[in-house]
Amino acid sequence: PSRYLSELGISLASLISIGIVAISDRVMFMEKGVGRVSSKLLANGITVISFLILLFGIILGKGWFMNSQVLGIWEEINKGDIWIAREGFNIFWQISGYVITGVTFTTLTILGIRSQTAKPGI
Repeated sequence: PSRYLSELGISLASLISIGIVAISDRVMFMEKGVGRVSSKLLANGITVISFLILLFGIILGKGWFMNSQVLGIWEEINKGDIWIAREGFNIFWQISGYVITGVTFTTLTILGIRSQTAKPGI
């Protein structure tokens, strides 16, 4: 485990939650549901199922994280260590971080622009 794993988790959680909300909203505003299920019930079902998957993931994955030690105990602090560790990551992980940040920023910008230009009642 890395000390940056939490930042990656937060970024991915943000992207996934935006996707789930977008899918749920799109389903909710469909004119027809699926079979006998209304679109509003289907959208709420997507939200509940996502929440249950998250809850079970936390409960089942708790034991795995309890055995890992991310930061540990430091005896002395050397300010240069973080830069040495940062240089140890290859370019793939750096590009992945920039892509996740860029996609999040772009998605939030597009959603913000759409919400301001949307007609009331839509």
